[in-house]
Amino acid sequence: MILLLIGCSYDTVEQACSDRLPGGGSAAAEEFVGRVNCYRRLTGIGSGRMDAAISEAAQAHSRYFQEHYEYGWYVGDSAVYTLLDSETGAPVRDWDAEDRDRDHFTGENLNARLEAAEYTETHVDWGKWQLYFSYEDVGDVPVWVDRLVAHYQFREALLAPGWYEAGFGKAEPFGQFVMLRENPDKHRIGRPVLYPMDGQLGVPPNYEHYPEGSSIETDPVGFDDDLGIPVTMLVTGDKGAKNSNPYDLVVDSAKLVGPDGEVDVIVVEPDDIEKLQYTVAMVPTAPLEEQTTYTATIAVTNQAGSYERTWSFKTGKMRDWAYPERTYDRDTGL
Repeated sequence: MILLLIGCSYDTVEQACSDRLPGGGSAAAEEFVGRVNCYRRLTGIGSGRMDAAISEAAQAHSRYFQEHYEYGWYVGDSAVYTLLDSETGAPVRDWDAEDRDRDHFTGENLNARLEAAEYTETHVDWGKWQLYFSYEDVGDVPVWVDRLVAHYQFREALLAPGWYEAGFGKAEPFGQFVMLRENPDKHRIGRPVLYPMDGQLGVPPNYEHYPEGSSIETDPVGFDDDLGIPVTMLVTGDKGAKNSNPYDLVVDSAKLVGPDGEVDVIVVEPDDIEKLQYTVAMVPTAPLEEQTTYTATIAVTNQAGSYERTWSFKTGKMRDWAYPERTYDRDTGL
């Protein structure tokens, strides 16, 4: 189900873009998945494809969200902008679940909704990844996808080599993207996936990690809007039974070098964040210089062995990542 690219190479994201979306899809899916596929072609892992039944399940869940949920501020020890139950005002803990006693129920979880949509493919090694979003925050869709790929946690999922099939649902202001994929211990590609790519041009030198008010887990980078673009290595390998760092992936060494010498970076690996599983990242603590060549070296070890790569890329101009403006005033509750 993966379309492999043979003999193709690109220097920029835009060169790797194509109007064709394997498997077809709605206009919203074309815009979102089409942009993701630009990055997949750039990194040489092939385009992901859409499936009508998965999209039906995603659409049904988005409609359930539209009926029962809303995005807003929840104030506990801190103010967090998150998904709230429209009836109770409480934060939604399990975004995958549906209550069978509520309107527009189609399945208790994704597996049940896929069954209800008569998704007929069976694949013993597939995993699932779901992205929920608000169209109020998206703005320009290609810019939003660029924002997701810039973030190393979303990058891991969107550039997963084993993209099997995917679906897209939209019930404004809610949307959902569902990806079914082979786990990296089953889908081997024989090389690390690097981003930025070796020889890539026009890489954004700056990066905003999270917008203010995001609901996030503990992260070694945290809230910061004045960083350099993360440099990542995705490595497939043998998966263990642990939920945290199941591939035993650790960084042995990592450095980023520019014309003025070594760049100060924050190194992030799966032991730091549970949701990161087969990717390591270097995050520069300040924006990189524009129109400048940088050389990255990362050495890692996982259950399958050791890998070391040295490669270079060139930055472009500073990027406005266009995150939504959110502030919370405790006096007014707005």
